[in-house]
Order: sequence, then structure tokens, then C-alpha cells
Amino acid sequence: MPADVTRVDIDLETDLAELYALEQRVVAATPAVLDTHSTDGFLAFLNAAGPVTVEGWRGPRGQLVGYLAVSGAGAVLELRSVAVDPSFQRRGLGRTIVRRAVELARLRGAARLELATAPGNEAARALYAGEGFAAVRLSTDHYGDGTDRLILAIEHP
Repeated sequence: MPADVTRVDIDLETDLAELYALEQRVVAATPAVLDTHSTDGFLAFLNAAGPVTVEGWRGPRGQLVGYLAVSGAGAVLELRSVAVDPSFQRRGLGRTIVRRAVELARLRGAARLELATAPGNEAARALYAGEGFAAVRLSTDHYGDGTDRLILAIEHP
């Protein structure tokens, strides 16, 4: 993780606008990323799979530069969303965030952590594979918007 980045708790109520702004910077830089089109849509997306935990990472000026959202309870958790500001990509922050998600799953006693990614998002797929995630299946029309997503999982995180 970059030395100038700090992990912080995120409150969806107070930090939603900042989270959404980061999400939009990522969407603009990575067309394969799902665009939820509004803060309300983004919040609905995060909460769609059940109770969600959101953690963030702040840069040297206090700006939000990364976050994760993990949802679910029980044996299977879902890494609902990961974002790294384009100006902080390729510096190890994405790997740090994915490792933290795996740690959260382990701490909650999950047997499996799943995520969905665009099949053509090679950078994300390489990151996840490097952390032990394997392709499970292709989910057609995954979000009901006509896009397919590759489901990846790590067993016994």
C-alpha cells in the first residue's frame, strides 16, 4: 500500500457523495465498470445484496482514493464493489483493498468470498487471480442491464 494512504471507516449516510464521486472517476477511466448513474442508484447497488460494510482509503490530502464494499452474511460474502482512484492505480492500493476484503471474509467466518467483474477487465482479473480468486461462472445479464459479468470466488479465505 502506498505510504501516503490510510484506511478509514466509511459512513454511507455522510460519505455517499464522496464515494459516488470516486466511483464516477473510476467509471470514466474504465468503461467496463458498471455505471449506476446517480447517488441513489449507487446506494441501491451497494445495498442490493444485503447489509453492506464499506471501508475507505484516504490520500495525503484527506481525499478518498479507494474503497471496498462487502455484503452478505453467513457462509458466502460478496465483494460488492472495489474502486481505486485512477491517480492511485498501479501503486499497490488495489491489492491492499482486495486483501482487506479477504481478511473481512475470514474474520466473519465466511467459507467463500465472491465478486463479479467484467469479462474483459483484464487488469482486475489479473489482480483477483493474484490474490487467489478463480473464475466460477459467467453470469449473463448480471445486473439486469444487459451486461455479462464473470463471477470469481476464493474458497476459505
